[in-house]
Amino acid sequence: MELKGRPLLSYVLSALLSSRYIDKIFVVGNELPLPEDERIVPIPEGKNFIENMMRGIEKCQGEFVLVSSADLPFLTPSSIDKFIEKALPLQADFAYPTVSKEVFEKKAPDIDKTFVVLKEGKFAGGNVVLLNREFVLKRRPIIEKAYEVRKSPIKIAFFLGLEFFLRFLLQQLGIPVLPLNQVERLMSRALKGKIRSVLVDYPHLSADVDDEKDLKWALERLKYSPPIFE
Repeated sequence: MELKGRPLLSYVLSALLSSRYIDKIFVVGNELPLPEDERIVPIPEGKNFIENMMRGIEKCQGEFVLVSSADLPFLTPSSIDKFIEKALPLQADFAYPTVSKEVFEKKAPDIDKTFVVLKEGKFAGGNVVLLNREFVLKRRPIIEKAYEVRKSPIKIAFFLGLEFFLRFLLQQLGIPVLPLNQVERLMSRALKGKIRSVLVDYPHLSADVDDEKDLKWALERLKYSPPIFE
């Protein structure tokens, strides 16, 4: 897909190439429009998302790996660097950005996002995560299971255990009893690792393009200079 004459992927690659913390970029996919840069390494794609992610992570050599989706046209080097600087000291096996609904309403109004209701408020996750390479490779079966259930709140509740399921039922009744740190604890137990949420006050890592509505919104925002969020 192209946005303003540029492949959507190119926006992500430009941001990653300018980050202070990225040494090499492994792009998983077939026949993609990649710029000529020795830091960018193409990898043939597999049969699904998890296999593609694993193919990229297997090629990496660092202790920590940043995984990004390819549909983030507003990603910037500074948003990547700020996230890494907040996530890395946590020494988590899986660190993911979390953005409050208030931040979206202030900096990215009218964006179509799905929010999770927690005790502290409503939040959306990001499409860029910082992973411990060894943890991910060792926990592949559990990660595959988590990915399979991700679209069903009921299946997620069972995956995270009885405690989460009971709290989830209360959530459905309109009683927000799940605090963010409790979700982290339950996810850490289910995935057998250290899972941490990283609260950020910018939507760059979450403003993805999934459908025609998102595309229309992104094209409208790209008319501005700077286009968004700054």
